[in-house]
Amino acid sequence: MKARNHFRTTQKKRYEARRFRNPYFQKKPKRHYKEISILVAVLITVSTVTWFFFGSRFFSIQTVAVSGTETISSEEMIARVWEELHRPHFLIFSSSNRFIYNADVLRSSLASKYFFESLTIDRVCTWNGTGCALTIAAKEKTSQLLWKSDDQVYLVDLQGMVIRELQSSEMDAWSAPEPPPPEPLPDGTIPEALPPHPLKKLPVFIDENSATVTVGTSVLSLDEVSRAFQFFERLKGMGISYTSTRVDRLAGKWMSLRTTVGYDLLFDAAGDVQSQADALMVLLRDTVKDPSGLQYIDLRFGDHVYYK
Repeated sequence: MKARNHFRTTQKKRYEARRFRNPYFQKKPKRHYKEISILVAVLITVSTVTWFFFGSRFFSIQTVAVSGTETISSEEMIARVWEELHRPHFLIFSSSNRFIYNADVLRSSLASKYFFESLTIDRVCTWNGTGCALTIAAKEKTSQLLWKSDDQVYLVDLQGMVIRELQSSEMDAWSAPEPPPPEPLPDGTIPEALPPHPLKKLPVFIDENSATVTVGTSVLSLDEVSRAFQFFERLKGMGISYTSTRVDRLAGKWMSLRTTVGYDLLFDAAGDVQSQADALMVLLRDTVKDPSGLQYIDLRFGDHVYYK
């Protein structure tokens, strides 16, 4: 009896395992067409809504306007703004979208290239399909001198802070030779010459050490700039013109000014520049009548003036 029950139990287990099935009576699997359709519809709806809010022109910045710049090219600044606005987000969306746009990021991007006294960024968006308009009002830092390091030239303010690097067009205008004097008119009058480029009027400081320059950092102290300009004014009063001033930080805080006559004036911008200018005036008045043969005059040691 136990053997018979064992045989029956074994056959029941084999049947339940379904190892042998009749191919003509297999139950077809149930397909979830309805669930799949709903899922596809949801994905399409989400994708469409996401694209509409984050990818369509309806919610993007369409125009950029810049005002208040003087030495900075508004076209270059606008190009810089668009470069930042076209920066991709999530590999698909653009920073120009009104929901992704970040004014602080744009401000930081502009500040890394330019040095402003004030910068106002306003965004106005409409709902009529024209998108958003970005208006930027900038006030530049007043530049008073040029700082040259290697092949780069920078605008620097009276505090010695670097405002920005000169653009290529400005470099061309600054390094261009002076135009020839105008020819006399048929009636004999001489027309007025064109004024020099504004950059040519700024004093030039040349970094002999070719140190790396960063916008917004200091290359000269406030005292150095102030005293150097005081010294320049004294030279102007004595009828001495100059071309550039060389700065060698490794050798000390003194500066070397190249006169148009050809000799150098070594002065200490950290010292008493008025006394140094007085010593120079006495030397040129009483001792050196013709400075064209000079190589240098060293004014850094108080009453002791050295020249060659």
